Amino acid sequence: MKYLRIQLKNIEPLRISDDSVSQSGQTETLTFIPGSSMRGALIAEIIKNEKMKGAEELQKSIDEILSDKVSFINAYPSSYSSDGIKELIPSVKGFYEDKQEVKGKKPIENVLKTGEVEEGKKRAGLGRYCYPDGDTIKYLSNFNLEADLKINIGREAGIKKNVFRIQYIPSGRIFTGYIKVEDEVLFDKIKDTLSRIKEHDSLYLGNGKWSGLGHTEIIDIKECDSTDAETFAESGNLKAPQYMMLLSHGTMLNQYGENVGIDISSLETALGIKNLKIALASSSVVDVRGFNRTWKTHVPSVKMYEMGSMFKLEFDGEIQKDRVKKLYDDGIGIRKNEGFGRVIFVKNYDDIKFKEAFRIEERNTGIEHSKDTELTADDRSTLKVAAKGILRKKLNSALMDYINSNPLNFGKLKRSQIGTIRSIASLNQFNPDEAVKQLKDYMEHSEKKADDMKVFSGTKDVKSLNKQIRTVINNDVPEILFGTKGQETILGIPVKDIYDETEWKQFRIQMLLEMIDHSNRKEKYNG
Repeated sequence: MKYLRIQLKNIEPLRISDDSVSQSGQTETLTFIPGSSMRGALIAEIIKNEKMKGAEELQKSIDEILSDKVSFINAYPSSYSSDGIKELIPSVKGFYEDKQEVKGKKPIENVLKTGEVEEGKKRAGLGRYCYPDGDTIKYLSNFNLEADLKINIGREAGIKKNVFRIQYIPSGRIFTGYIKVEDEVLFDKIKDTLSRIKEHDSLYLGNGKWSGLGHTEIIDIKECDSTDAETFAESGNLKAPQYMMLLSHGTMLNQYGENVGIDISSLETALGIKNLKIALASSSVVDVRGFNRTWKTHVPSVKMYEMGSMFKLEFDGEIQKDRVKKLYDDGIGIRKNEGFGRVIFVKNYDDIKFKEAFRIEERNTGIEHSKDTELTADDRSTLKVAAKGILRKKLNSALMDYINSNPLNFGKLKRSQIGTIRSIASLNQFNPDEAVKQLKDYMEHSEKKADDMKVFSGTKDVKSLNKQIRTVINNDVPEILFGTKGQETILGIPVKDIYDETEWKQFRIQMLLEMIDHSNRKEKYNG
């Protein structure tokens, strides 16, 4: 088994639609080149060069590329450095920070050590991509996307004139991906095909190939025994605890074929350990979708943990080094030959204490980047109305996911206590400042009363519920529901600016009411 490392440079803007978040009026792009796109481009090249061999021989070549002998690993952005091209990995989760702006190194808090988050802290902003450097996470701060505003002029019958926005990665970016091949003969065949493209041709990736998008060159091909991500990974025999990171979206199925996220039983078997459990986790979930262009239909969507998700694993025994390497090579879960389910155990994760931004070194590509169309005041007003509608749909969808994965813990609290909290939120739903004031007063009173009564279980239940409530009323909604995605835009407008301050406060109260009602219904129907 060997890897081919492929470094790519997009000569023209690149758009690979992110169907999970794109909405009517806006097409958002992925910020990386997925393994499936690389696989499709390679198959297209094979068809072009082998079509004279006959249908049977051509189909055999295609089936080999689609088999489990070959895995196409996502190509993530890379940065120029003094040592050449620096490969990046998706930004790690599990860190929180205060809300102060700091230049240079800024302290961050690892919440997977204890599971505790100090009040007033938020998820650390670590951009989209990073690399660990000792006790510091160096994160990419200027991987910016661009967009064009276009108008459907409605030439087709029944189609109205509509403004829509297309997002894309500007030209001149460097990406590094890998192809893992199990068979030596097939490895040589793939390498020869890619070398021919590098010397004499180009790849066309993503959407809009016939509109001048997606033109990409291969700038380097190299044989290697592992991916660069393993330089950030633990090696040798490993004892608990270990911090497992998803380098790509991933999910596992249990023995009944049900999507369970992480299947403890099969992971335990793969690692050769016993009593495996996920002690703590910092994760988010994405809805992975796709489109089969042969059959011209959408493929079923799959909920997966998002790349960068972290899991603190506790277990009995020791993971042998050969099993560690096999896990890094094979990955976990489904659709591994498309690049999903790649994992590592992060080296010295407990030692990370700071974050520091760095920028991609801009190099002259000889290509002019297009600019957004200049908008009138009416255009901006119309876009903000449309963006607010799109954001509302995204918030409602994310809220349901958040409620299901973070149910309120009532414990042994009396129904009257829950009713009081709900009444305060409901009566002051349109006066959120008063709601927050009364909720804080009530929580402070309830904790003091529980402490005075010296009832340990009651104190624990009160403080546990109050901690969840404070998370909702004290933090920014995009940070809670979207994580780092809260820093992105809809129709070119920053998410945090689409609602005004009062609307965000009202949504936090609405969010708390939804969480209470969901937990009440769940408790009622579960008896």
